[in-house]
This record gives sequence, structure tokens and C-alpha cells, in this order.
Amino acid sequence: MIGPSFGPAEWRAIAPFAAVIVSAIGVLLYETFSGDAKNAETSLWFSILGIATALLASLMFWDRGSEAFGGRWLSTESRCSRTSSAVSRPS
Repeated sequence: MIGPSFGPAEWRAIAPFAAVIVSAIGVLLYETFSGDAKNAETSLWFSILGIATALLASLMFWDRGSEAFGGRWLSTESRCSRTSSAVSRPS
């Protein structure tokens, strides 16, 4: 059995999702242990910071020609070029 291998393309694909997940867990932990019931503004700013971090990660790691997870994570250009060559069009 071959174990999964994570290269740079896989980490670039996962980074925005990981930023949102880590931020959400951080907000939950903050609310649980040190959040004030009357102050929801701090949690809101932590949430916005997590979304901004995910957006920044998406912009930093954007690569239209990258393939991750063995070709299952394709950009639209790669997908279009592969399907157009595989599908025969009637004349």
C-alpha cells in the first residue's frame, strides 16, 4: 500500500480551507474560555481576520496550471483542455 504524499501543490490547495478551519476553532476556543457574553465584537473581528487570511492564502497560492491530489484538483483550463481532446465532436 502506498501512503499519501503531500507536495507543494496539495498544500497550496489546502491552505485557504485550513486558514478558515483554524480561525473557526480559534473563535470557538476564545468564546468558550475567555469570551464575554456581552461583547460579540471581538469574535466578529477574529472571524473576519480568518476569512481575510484565507483570501490572502488563495491569492498567494493561485496557480491556474497546478494539479493536486493526483489530478483530482484541476484548474478550469486544465479540465477544459483534457475534456475537449477526449470528447469527439460530431461534424
